[in-house]
Parts: sequence; C-alpha cells; structure tokens
Amino acid sequence: MSEWLEEIFICCYLLMFLFSLLGVAFLTLGERKILGLGGKRMGPYVVGLVGLLQPFTDLFKLFFKNFFLLGFVDLFF
Repeated sequence: MSEWLEEIFICCYLLMFLFSLLGVAFLTLGERKILGLGGKRMGPYVVGLVGLLQPFTDLFKLFFKNFFLLGFVDLFF
C-alpha cells in the first residue's frame, strides 16, 4: 500500500516542479513584455518564435554596446 502512495507523492512533486518552471517562464515573458514597452526594445514576441531568441539578442546588445569613460571623471569618488 505504501508503494503506490510514494509513487503518487513523487508524481505530485514532479507536477509541482513542472508547473513552477512554467510559471516562472510565463512571468519572465510577461516581465520582458512590460519592460519592452518602456525602453527601446522590440519585446519578447517579436524576436524569434514566441520570444525564445530574446535573451540572445539582449546578450548580443550587451556585448556590442559602446562603453566609454570620460577622461575627467573621477572613478574612485
């Protein structure tokens, strides 16, 4: 009797884990959509299929930004 009960608990834990991952994924897409409205960003549903390529485009944008420092700025306050 306890073997099938353990299997049910394992299935429940796996389902909870799966739904947690899906929830985080949808919250991330929603967050990206809201933040995309505020900046010069195309939004998660424009880049790639259902926004799957958006993190890679963000990474590409980060690496190729123009970082510069002014000569008269004190870096150590």
